Amino acid sequence: MRLPNCKSLRHLPVVFLMVVFCRIVSAQPKERLVEWPTDPIGRVTVATRGIKVSTVAEALEIVDITVAGRSITVGHPFPAADDWLRSLKFRMRNISGQPIRGARISFDLPETSIENRSLGFSLEYVNGLSTGIPADEQKGIMPDEEFEFQFDDAQYERHRKFVSERTTLASFSKVRITWTAVRFEDGSSWVSGCLRSVKPKNACTPRSP
Repeated sequence: MRLPNCKSLRHLPVVFLMVVFCRIVSAQPKERLVEWPTDPIGRVTVATRGIKVSTVAEALEIVDITVAGRSITVGHPFPAADDWLRSLKFRMRNISGQPIRGARISFDLPETSIENRSLGFSLEYVNGLSTGIPADEQKGIMPDEEFEFQFDDAQYERHRKFVSERTTLASFSKVRITWTAVRFEDGSSWVSGCLRSVKPKNACTPRSP
C-alpha cells in the first residue's frame, strides 16, 4: 500500500476543521419571523357575496404564540428549524360573547412574492372549515373559551406539497399574518386584518379609516 506524502497531508487539519465548521453552522437553527402587515386593515364591515357581517366589534384575542413549545413575539426574530411551521401554534380566546362555529387565520409567505402576489396558507378550526377533524368530533367555541390554531399532520403535508409544487424554497424565514375570519352560530361572519392580544407586543393596530 502506498502511503501519502507529507505535502498531501499538510492541509488536512484545516480542511477537516472547515468541514466540521460548515456542518455545525448548517445545523444551527436559522432566524424566523412572524409579523403583521406594515399597513394592516381592521374589521370588515361591508358585506360581500351574500355574507352576513356580524356586529361584534372584537371576536378573538391572541393568548400566546409558540414555535416548538416556546413563546415568540410578533415582529421579533427567533431561532427555529426548517420545519418550524409544523409547530407554529396560536392560542386564542373567544371574546365575542357568542358561540363560534368556525375560525381561520391566514398567512402570506413574503419570500415567494412575485409581482405583488405570494403563496400563503391557513390554520383552521371547527365546523365548516377544512380542519381534517371528523364532523362528529368537532365542537363549537363558547364565549371565553380558548382554542388553538395549529397544523395537524395531514394539513401540514397538504401545505408542504402545495408549496413545493410552486416554489424551489425548502423553508421560509418569515410569515405575515393577513386575515382572521370567524363564523358564528347565527350564521354571521367576522373578518379582520388585526387582532387583540393578552400580550400587547403581539397585538395589531389597524390603520385609520
